[in-house]
Amino acid sequence: MTSESLDAEIKKLREFANELLDHAKISQSETDATQIAEKAAAFLKLAAELERTPFDLEKLNQEAQKLRRENDTAQARERSEKIRDYVALLTPIITVITLAATLASQTYQFTRTEQAKQVELLDLQWRDALKTVSDSGELSPGIIAIQPFLRSEKYETQAKDLAVNLLSTSSDVVFFQGLFGSAFTPVTWENVERIVQINRAIATRVNPVLGKSWDPSQNINNISLLTPEERKTYDYAAGTLPVLSAQIGALLKTGTKPPKPLDLSGARIHRADWNGVNLQDTRLDNAQIIFTNVKDADFSDVRAFAGAYFYGTAWWNAKAINKSLLNYLQSSFPFDPKASYGPNYESQTQDNYDAQVKRLLESSTR
Repeated sequence: MTSESLDAEIKKLREFANELLDHAKISQSETDATQIAEKAAAFLKLAAELERTPFDLEKLNQEAQKLRRENDTAQARERSEKIRDYVALLTPIITVITLAATLASQTYQFTRTEQAKQVELLDLQWRDALKTVSDSGELSPGIIAIQPFLRSEKYETQAKDLAVNLLSTSSDVVFFQGLFGSAFTPVTWENVERIVQINRAIATRVNPVLGKSWDPSQNINNISLLTPEERKTYDYAAGTLPVLSAQIGALLKTGTKPPKPLDLSGARIHRADWNGVNLQDTRLDNAQIIFTNVKDADFSDVRAFAGAYFYGTAWWNAKAINKSLLNYLQSSFPFDPKASYGPNYESQTQDNYDAQVKRLLESSTR
């Protein structure tokens, strides 16, 4: 109901109340006049109450707005107090986090700086090691110089390549013993190629010396025919090739399949115990198998053998030999009753040779 319609209703009530009062005045009965007057008073009271209604509503509206403002203020104050509490709670945590981040940053920078210094120092030490190896008249300082780099993440490959070069060109057996063990043992499929490389290099150096000193009349090497320098090469090969051959043989005895074919071409296997080796996927082109025990060795999967040279090696005692290699060995290196065989220079018999060859022929394939 609008304020205008409310005013109209109040006016009607008052007019009706006044009419009732006029009737009360002219009423003949006192009782009726009293009753009419009471009704007129009631209507006037109702009109008066209706007049107060807009005022009360406005007052109520003001009270409601006040309450809303107070509620909003209380909520804002509560939020403010909560925020203040949160800030008070988080301030030390944020301080700790900030401090930790600062320390982490400083630690990272310090670590990077120290790592850079270590790299620079390692580079300097490597250059010094190369200079020591290059300038030293003796090889012993070279061992000391490169030892720390053989297990270095950065210089391991270069250090081992340098070790291969030093061991391949040295004539000092003591030097070989000092460096080879720390650089290349234990032998694995990952480092066997370097060992073969050293073996091949020493064989290349000593082969001409052996040819010069060979006395066919006595089937021996006459070292008196050698120069002092050649004698050093001869002695170095005699002291190192059996070690290299034994290390290669130790790997071949493990029975593990090589990740790629083992290339022994041009290598000199000298006075080695190759009992039970497995030469699967192995190349023997121009390899020299000299005074080596190959009893129970498996040659069935040898890939190539052109120019292979077996001297003082009783190949017929092998466990298995593929047919083509067997034919080659029979025709090129048959049993010699005057020869000695194996690392201990033992004798063999014709009967044993014949029996073993028959066994190999019966079991050989391809």
